[in-house]
Amino acid sequence: SLDNDLRQKLLRTGECGYLLIACSKNRHFAIEGRKTQIKNIGMLFCIFEKKRVLKNILETKGYTTIRLKKTKSQHLVTLLEVNSIEGLFLIDTGASNSCIRADKEVHFTLVAKENTLELSGAGSEKLEAKPTTKSSIAYNGLFLVPLKFFLLDMTSINNSLSEQGSEMIDGIIGADFLKKTNALIDYKSKKLFLKL
Repeated sequence: SLDNDLRQKLLRTGECGYLLIACSKNRHFAIEGRKTQIKNIGMLFCIFEKKRVLKNILETKGYTTIRLKKTKSQHLVTLLEVNSIEGLFLIDTGASNSCIRADKEVHFTLVAKENTLELSGAGSEKLEAKPTTKSSIAYNGLFLVPLKFFLLDMTSINNSLSEQGSEMIDGIIGADFLKKTNALIDYKSKKLFLKL
C-alpha cells in the first residue's frame, strides 16, 4: 500500500476530476467527494481523470515508469530485457509466478533446475513448469530486479492470443514481480510504476 504521506497527497490533489483508491486487505476509507467505501481489496488501484497527475506524484517518490501497450485482446504487454535479451511480456496480476516460454530457455540464457513442479492454471488446470535460477530483468537498459522464472509451455496461451489478433508473448510477468517492486498500474495512461 502507499505510505501515509503519499496517500494524503493524492487525496488532497485538486488536479484530477476524480480519484479512487483502495488499499490493503480488510481496510477501507471513503473516496474523496463520494460516499462509496472500498472494502476487502488486497491490491491498490488508482484511476485518474488526468493521466499526468499520478505520474508526476509517483516520480517524485522515486518510482520508475514503464510504458505498456494494450493488445487487441485487451491485455497489457511491455518489452523487458531478461539477461540482456529483449522479449515481449504480458502483465498478469492474477498469475502468482512469472513465467517464460519453455522453448525460449536458451534464447534468454536461463538456467533451469532439474525438478519439475505443477502450477495451477485457470480453474482446475494443472501445468508442468521448471523453475530457473535468478535472472536479471531490465527496462531500456535500467536494471530492475533479479527474479526466478518458471519455464512453461505457452503454446495454448499464444494460440489464443493469435486468434484474437494479438502478438505472441515470450513470457508473463506475475504477482511475484509486481509485489517485489511495489507495482502500480495506471490503466488509463497504460503505465506501470515500480518502486525499486
